[in-house]
Amino acid sequence: MKQSPTGALGWGVFASCSWLWSIGMFLPLLLLRDWGWTGFLVFAIPNVLGTLLFGLVVTPDGCRRIQAEHGHAVIGFSIVTVVFQLFFIGMIMRLVGLDLSDSVLVMLAAYGAAIGLSVMPTRSWPWIAGCLYVFSFIVLLVPPAGGLDVAGSAGRLDTSLIYWAIPTFIFGFMLCPVLDGTFHEARERGGSMAFVVFAIAFSLLLIGTALLFDGALLVLARVVCIHMVLQAIFTSAAHARATRQVPMIPGTTGHHLSGLLLGLAPLIAWLIMVLPWTFESVYLGFMIFYGLFFPAYVILLIHPSWWPVPMAIARNRGLISWTIACLVGIPLYQMGFMGKMTWLLPIPLMMILSLALLDMNNRGRQRDATMEPSSTP
Repeated sequence: MKQSPTGALGWGVFASCSWLWSIGMFLPLLLLRDWGWTGFLVFAIPNVLGTLLFGLVVTPDGCRRIQAEHGHAVIGFSIVTVVFQLFFIGMIMRLVGLDLSDSVLVMLAAYGAAIGLSVMPTRSWPWIAGCLYVFSFIVLLVPPAGGLDVAGSAGRLDTSLIYWAIPTFIFGFMLCPVLDGTFHEARERGGSMAFVVFAIAFSLLLIGTALLFDGALLVLARVVCIHMVLQAIFTSAAHARATRQVPMIPGTTGHHLSGLLLGLAPLIAWLIMVLPWTFESVYLGFMIFYGLFFPAYVILLIHPSWWPVPMAIARNRGLISWTIACLVGIPLYQMGFMGKMTWLLPIPLMMILSLALLDMNNRGRQRDATMEPSSTP
């Protein structure tokens, strides 16, 4: 596909808006509150560099191979992301004073808008992203006075504890882009230069997000809420579109299941909203998907084309390893993210890397065995 400088610019902005979602718009504020600017940098640097690395390393052919061989995981990433955006929209409405029923109505309206936007023609997406980017840029760099304190005072925890989370942030942000279908499209249509544009454009949005935190309070004024809702709608629309970009045979179980789960996304988000937990606890709970489930899948199940073990065998081994890693990692991630016991976060990561290294060792032994000449009697 021929790529132009204009295309790189447009699709780079598209990628920055599709990635500025409920994580990029809110997690930096919680990190600033708890860990100060150290927490923000621990989040921002791997975030930008991980996605930039994806755009520079993964080729369009690589994107197509991932979608062909792991389309279910790409679709799963998108559906979880849509649910997360809808939950985020509903809970932001609760934070600014709406009751549950009104918040759900706003969430449903946002879902309807996202589904409608998702069927827009391809050529319109960079333009839509450009308009949204300009609006968000103005809102974030010229924040209005007044608002609602939903964060509290800055740097209230021991800053040294955030360093335990650095490997997990690197792990998640380096590998999650591999399953992001919106990045696949940006890479194919905008080329690697689109991700250079992304790195600049997204960094500016992150800095603007940090400016919402004035050192003591998070200013969540109406126009900021509009920015958050519009960005979440855009991300939901982009990922709803991404589920249709994955090559799946119409009429198959996977095809029907992906459509069903996408249709049930508002119901799932509502069920999560009514859980007897705080917004922050549930919000941080979603980090288990992006810090554990998805990156572990990438490192344990997505294999390069030169993989010497038959794919079916490698996939079965990877699924077993992935299941073990997730079962062990869930409680540790819960305590690490929600309980601020960050020193627990490296444990599941070390286990995942050990499983990956063990698999590589088994591959090497199997390859050596096949290369040994058979002995003659």
